Amino acid sequence: GFNSVSFCIFISLRFLFVLLLLRNYKWRRNCGRCDREPVFGSRFSFHPEARGMPFFHPKGSIIYNELKNFWLEAQKEFGYETILCPSMLDVSIWKKSGHWDHYKDDMYFVQADENKQFGLRPMDCPGAILIYNNSRKSYRNLPLRYSEPGLITRKEKSGQLGGLFRVQQFTQDDAHIFIREDQLESEIKKVIQLIDKISSLDISYIFFK
Repeated sequence: GFNSVSFCIFISLRFLFVLLLLRNYKWRRNCGRCDREPVFGSRFSFHPEARGMPFFHPKGSIIYNELKNFWLEAQKEFGYETILCPSMLDVSIWKKSGHWDHYKDDMYFVQADENKQFGLRPMDCPGAILIYNNSRKSYRNLPLRYSEPGLITRKEKSGQLGGLFRVQQFTQDDAHIFIREDQLESEIKKVIQLIDKISSLDISYIFFK
């Protein structure tokens, strides 16, 4: 056997979406266009039928998909493989992973029958670990970099909600990296490079589609 170290990075589409909207708003304010066209209302909205969960309009969906494509291409450039996992898992795995102790009061649950209960995921971690453990690995397989634009749902009190910065449902990538201890330093440097690339994105052209 061999010992592997895993850690994860968090990239949220909602944060990138807001960042891009604010950059565009600053540009529009500087060139005097703010009064002629609404920036936020035409991109997304909120409704009491799904409190704290954004509805993306056609223009907002364009931005959302462009951001997601940029995000996935950037991760592909850095050697990440995309995985997709279910949005709800048996509560037993949330207890095993330790998320239960931290998130149980902020999770939504589905009672399938009297003996089976599922929890909507507040984090992506257990799914990535299940995939990793699905087959035997050699040290030669490392590093393994899994990315997943997963749908996250968390129960928030009404006073805690705030636009796209604090919502009850959002897409987040808890990218998981499985490495040997001797790869740790070099992998951290690559993660920082990836974060720099994503945080410096400039795709303002999509506002004019």
